[in-house]
Amino acid sequence: RLLELRASGLAPMADASEQLLQALLGRCGSLAAAWRRIFDPEGCGFVDRNAFTTACADFGLLEQAAWIFEGLAGGEEILTLACLDHEAAQALRDFANFVRCMDADNFEGAFHDAAVGESLAG
Repeated sequence: RLLELRASGLAPMADASEQLLQALLGRCGSLAAAWRRIFDPEGCGFVDRNAFTTACADFGLLEQAAWIFEGLAGGEEILTLACLDHEAAQALRDFANFVRCMDADNFEGAFHDAAVGESLAG
């Protein structure tokens, strides 16, 4: 949704969303990493308005935090990673399902095969 807000054409919200997006990407490299490091370091899966506002203030966006939160939350009182980056949230859900379906031997083997494949391709 952060990308959607940026493209919304509503000048104050689009500008603030762009500033936040660039700040998060600049500091963390991806929205998923920003979610984990900045918004949800405890791993609870959500962030409330106060925590979001505090994070925005760290990027000089205190005044715009309410607009951004409302745009992302869609009337909810909390944000999740899916509010920032739906694709990243889906990828993490898919990975979690993959891990749950693997037994310990297959899990270790899958990661070994992936690592070997990457080293051969690189």
